Amino acid sequence: MIEVEIKVSLENKDIEKIIADLKDIGFKKSGIKEQIDVYYNGIDRDFRETDEALRIRRSANLNEDLSVINENTYVTYKGKKLDKISKTRVEHETAVEDIDTMDNIFKSLGFKSVEPVRKVRKLLRKVIGATEDEYIEASIDKVDNVGQYLELEITVESFEQKDEALGKLFSVLEEIGIDKNNLELKSYLELRDEKLGIN
Repeated sequence: MIEVEIKVSLENKDIEKIIADLKDIGFKKSGIKEQIDVYYNGIDRDFRETDEALRIRRSANLNEDLSVINENTYVTYKGKKLDKISKTRVEHETAVEDIDTMDNIFKSLGFKSVEPVRKVRKLLRKVIGATEDEYIEASIDKVDNVGQYLELEITVESFEQKDEALGKLFSVLEEIGIDKNNLELKSYLELRDEKLGIN
């Protein structure tokens, strides 16, 4: 699978207006999540230099009052970005039952973890195809020690579908009045480490 994604900062933006604007063009609320990501660096290469990512994510579905409904854990590998204008990557992800055991496996193999990145994510979704499986996901993210961002994402089967998917994401930005020249290509981990002066 290829995750076609763009991200923009929402600094000095009215978050409720952005959500209202997304709803005006057909997005519907699809949930709130708290996500805590533990990233690992490679054994034979530095993922910061190769632009790869390996993480364990604890993802909790939340009620409106931010109380936890349920939790899931995933292991995700992301390859390097496929272009210079978006965060599009090949992604492999699978659910795991035991976060501590998975962490111990990675560490036993020599992977080094970094301080977790935590965010609360308000999700909206717009169906764009014949089935519910074809959609654009909008995430309004509040990231600890980073700030607030909007991510737009479509998952496609092949690289040939990437440009069409990117066009759809850029159209959403235009419709809600956000300049596509303000794209952020860095990960939340990179942004957090920059802000806190972590090497």
